[in-house]
Amino acid sequence: RVVQLISMDSGDVDGAGWQLNIARFLIPVLALWTAIRALLSVFRDYWQLVLLRFWRHHVVICGLSRKGWLLAQGFVARGDRVVVIEANEAHDLIRPCREHGIVVLIGAATDPDLLRRAGIVRAHHLVAVTDDDGANVEIAVRAQDLIKTLSGKRYTSAYQRTPLTCTVHLVDPQLYQLVRTRELTLEAGIPFRLELFNVFDRGARLLWNEFG
Repeated sequence: RVVQLISMDSGDVDGAGWQLNIARFLIPVLALWTAIRALLSVFRDYWQLVLLRFWRHHVVICGLSRKGWLLAQGFVARGDRVVVIEANEAHDLIRPCREHGIVVLIGAATDPDLLRRAGIVRAHHLVAVTDDDGANVEIAVRAQDLIKTLSGKRYTSAYQRTPLTCTVHLVDPQLYQLVRTRELTLEAGIPFRLELFNVFDRGARLLWNEFG
């Protein structure tokens, strides 16, 4: 019936007042504007993916949790270019990310192909802050394998001077200590540095230091 207002054939209109006449012209204008916005959104996302192929020394954040969103905002405010990998394509923070110029890739961050698309071999920082400790560790392992493979093939000295720093958030204290002890069997000579943190542990320590 809304569409039929354009030709006044809805069957429920007794008389065409000025309000309905205005609506007849606004409906196609609104439809055209909606289509233009959709096309611009698709083109913007595609263009960002094209530019991502040429990015260097950017930040890749895996997991759009509250921690991931705050970190992404902080890196952008500092002037860094940021890529976010998020599994939930309906996440509420995806649109705000893109409005801030953050490239968002949809999929599992444990997928090596997706990590490669995010450009971690050219990034200077990888942050794993999903809600799953196991996934965070796996992301670090996959990233290490990618860097190790490239370092043995076509890794340049320019990249070797700027190793990838992988920051992993772990909640489970036992897993934290295990990973800290083994350090994911890091090998010498590979441009990969691992950092672990627990926001709850560090938050408690900061509160204790501040208030005693």
